[in-house]
Amino acid sequence: MAGKFVPELATSWKRINPTTLEIELRKGVKFHNGNDFNADDVVGILNWAGDPKVKLPFKRRYTWMKSVEKLGSHKIRLTAKKPTATDLMNLAFRFYIYDIETFNSHKHKSEYGRKTPVGTGPYKITKLD
Repeated sequence: MAGKFVPELATSWKRINPTTLEIELRKGVKFHNGNDFNADDVVGILNWAGDPKVKLPFKRRYTWMKSVEKLGSHKIRLTAKKPTATDLMNLAFRFYIYDIETFNSHKHKSEYGRKTPVGTGPYKITKLD
C-alpha cells in the first residue's frame, strides 16, 4: 500500500532540484486569532526553528534546512543542506506553523502554546488503496 502527501496548508509543491522545494501556500487560511496565514509565518517559524542559537528538543528535525525564503505572499522556497529523502515527511509531521506575529510577541517562545494557543492545524498523509 502506498501513501500520498495531501496538502493542507499548501496547495502544491515542486522539486526544483535535489535540495530545493518551492511550495505554494493556501490562500484564505486564518489562524484562530483571525490573523491571515501566509509565507511570513512559514519563513519566520522555520528560520527560528533552524537557528543554531535556539534550543529545542529533537533539534535535528530542523537542522537539515539550509534556508527558507519568501518568494511571494503565499510562496516559499526551502533549500536543504544536502539531498534529503525525508524533506516532505519532515514538513508533514515535524513542523507546526504558528502565527509569527503572535509568536514574536512573546519574550519566552514557549508561552505561545500556553498563553496564546493559536494555530491552523498540521499537514497529514492519507493512504491510498
